[in-house]
Amino acid sequence: MKPLMNTWLLSKKAPLNLHQNLRKNFPMKFIHSARISMTSQEIATALRPFIFTVHPDRFWNFPIEKNTNEISLKRLNEFLGERSTGKCSKIRDEIITFYIRNASSSSSSPEIDFKKVNIKLNSMENLSTTVHRILSQCSLPTEYLKSINKKPIDLDYQSNGWRNSNQKEFFYNKELFDDIESDFIQKRGEMPLSQWLKDNHQSASSKLGASVPIRNKLARLKQEITEKLQLKSLEWNCDWAVSHVRGALKNLIILSNQHPDEFRKLRSKMIVLGRHNGVGIDGQIVLNVEDVRDSWLQMIRSINRFDYYVKQLPKLEKQLSDLIGGVSIVHLENNLCDILSYYASIERFIRSIKEFESSQNSSISWPDSLSAHKLMIDFNSGSLALSSNGNFIVPATCSIDNLVKFINDNMHEADDKLNQEEFNLEHERVLKNDCMETFQFGCLDRHNNIKTEQMISFCRNILDNKDKLKDYLSNTHLHVSMYYSVMHDGQICVPFNCVV
Repeated sequence: MKPLMNTWLLSKKAPLNLHQNLRKNFPMKFIHSARISMTSQEIATALRPFIFTVHPDRFWNFPIEKNTNEISLKRLNEFLGERSTGKCSKIRDEIITFYIRNASSSSSSPEIDFKKVNIKLNSMENLSTTVHRILSQCSLPTEYLKSINKKPIDLDYQSNGWRNSNQKEFFYNKELFDDIESDFIQKRGEMPLSQWLKDNHQSASSKLGASVPIRNKLARLKQEITEKLQLKSLEWNCDWAVSHVRGALKNLIILSNQHPDEFRKLRSKMIVLGRHNGVGIDGQIVLNVEDVRDSWLQMIRSINRFDYYVKQLPKLEKQLSDLIGGVSIVHLENNLCDILSYYASIERFIRSIKEFESSQNSSISWPDSLSAHKLMIDFNSGSLALSSNGNFIVPATCSIDNLVKFINDNMHEADDKLNQEEFNLEHERVLKNDCMETFQFGCLDRHNNIKTEQMISFCRNILDNKDKLKDYLSNTHLHVSMYYSVMHDGQICVPFNCVV
């Protein structure tokens, strides 16, 4: 699993127009032979059944399969994004892995059989071949590909050669996934909450009770390791069950006993058990919970080479902030992005802004109120965006002229969202406290994708129906998300928009 989990960290992008020479030899605007390229919309349409089949929300009860699919989808997004912009990875061939449910498996069966599919990505072949391989290996229909292969390609001719007019769009785009996720939300939210709790509260209670000794052991192990290694903090950022996390912590203790000198390097460090090995942008030492101990040891032995970047990053972000009207540069929540990649992106942003200002012979004029806002650089985003709380989300590949235009065009909306978010956060805090007191929750939280106003609406909903729900929700661990599920440790997941 290690190569898969680290693919997005290891890959480097290099510009290469795969079909530039071929296109130069065609003195026509319409090409009537076999399709050598596809627009991003065609890719999205062709792969829609595939995305629905491997979507992580379909695997929420199966953390290994869920996270494998999630990571592979992100890598597929990067690959298709690179190809659609005329670039390719230095790694010519790579394998990404997906899990799909066997057709014979019933969704209601306690034992669901999965099929593991390894898909090869070749940076030198045309996109239609890649898309056809993905669909074929997952036994999905390819008729749509055949239909578009019969159509001519409408290419825009520009001074730099033939270019796909949609080449800057990303396959793994927000609109497509919002559409698909709405299908999940609608289907998962159709069952009333009271009925679902009636059917599942005993199972959740049983699992929660069985997990209590493990949770207590986990807390003791965490405290023991933190004190022994003098760590700043020890956390885990993965969907593994508590029993698996406990096993990882035991392995960490064993390794520290075997190599005490190496583990002294971790003093005052933040350790996170995650899905890859590396150093995060906040200086976290990330250890892959799926790796063997030797891989952890190799990672720990190499951490000193990251110290320079951890110390210099705040200065670099301050320099970028000064160039963008004093906006605060912040990190996405739970972002374990590799610090070397992030550092290089910040440096590239700074150079690009200076080059842009030099070409304009003047400094960029930013809105006066920008200093009250926050800006986050997102490696997984295909386009500029404004978050629900007024933060600017900027893709790592964003051009400066687009950034300037986007910020100026959306400043008024950002101010409104920022003011509303301050009110919403306080409102959410009050309602959560009311819920904790009413239902005596052991824990009440929400998924990162659930917005503040959605959480407010959910809390109001269950408080208004407390008499109907109290017997089922009392003393539970409740996680507000987009689906119904009972986790291995007894945590209950319910959709934010459920009806009671």
